[in-house]
Formats: sequence, structure tokens, C-alpha cells
Amino acid sequence: MTNYDDPTDVVMRHSSAEQYDQTTERHLRIKTLLEQRKNALIDQLQDPTLTRAERRQLQAQKDEVKADIASIRVGGSELDYWRMQEKYR
Repeated sequence: MTNYDDPTDVVMRHSSAEQYDQTTERHLRIKTLLEQRKNALIDQLQDPTLTRAERRQLQAQKDEVKADIASIRVGGSELDYWRMQEKYR
């Protein structure tokens, strides 16, 4: 019997393994998409011909992507993942 007052006794599982696998795969795809976007911005920042304004804009975009990665890395909800997927299509 599950004791709902004991946090070590409560198990959170999806209703089926297939649903869990699909959800996990989608989350990994979204995380990969964000990491690729961050890496592309880092590559762009290496361009020595960038103006100061372009560099600031790219740096701001990179910082935003890093913050988004952190937001789903630490307890990201399903809604957070959906929002990132829509934002970085």
C-alpha cells in the first residue's frame, strides 16, 4: 500500500511505458534543439567582422537560450517543454 504522506513511498509513473518513451524522446529532441541553437550562436559569435551591436544581439540570444535550457533542466514541466518546442522551431 502506498503511503501518500511519505515522499519516498510515492512513485510517479506514466500510465504506459510507450507513452513514457515517447515523452522522453520528445524531451530529448527539444533539449537537443536548444543545445544546437546555443552552439550555432557561439559559432556566430566567433566572427571577427561582427559589429558591436551584432555581437550584443547574438550574446543576448545566447543568454536567452542558456536560460531556457536551464529552465527545462531543473524541473521542467510538460508546458515548459511545449513552450520551448514552439519557440525554437
